[in-house]
Amino acid sequence: MKQTLAPLHLPADLEAEMVAMENRSNYCNGVAHEMKGFEADVSQADPPASLGDLPLVVLTRGRASSPKDYSTPVSQADLDQLDQSWMTLQNELAALSTRSAHRIVKDSGHAIPIQAPEAVVVAVRDIIDGRI
Repeated sequence: MKQTLAPLHLPADLEAEMVAMENRSNYCNGVAHEMKGFEADVSQADPPASLGDLPLVVLTRGRASSPKDYSTPVSQADLDQLDQSWMTLQNELAALSTRSAHRIVKDSGHAIPIQAPEAVVVAVRDIIDGRI
């Protein structure tokens, strides 16, 4: 069985489905398009505009990056720098709205909807119920 991009710590049957999905050509093509989009975003001169008072909940993974999460060699120092940059970006995203919350989802990696779906449910309910 092929390895996923990052371990999700899911039950074996769900992990197998995730591995199968990540090894489909359309998934890989989607990732390639996403990477091209990142390159285009980096070249943007203007920062994102304010969202005013639009309700916004930013969910950020609580589990730090680890070299074992990657199929290619990467140093912990590089990952620590990446994590620090990511947190800065997440804080900037939350600051775009005057009605926002930035929540760190403990023990979750990047796949928060899969690894901690309850955090997503709570965030949506908080917005619907006007708590944000």
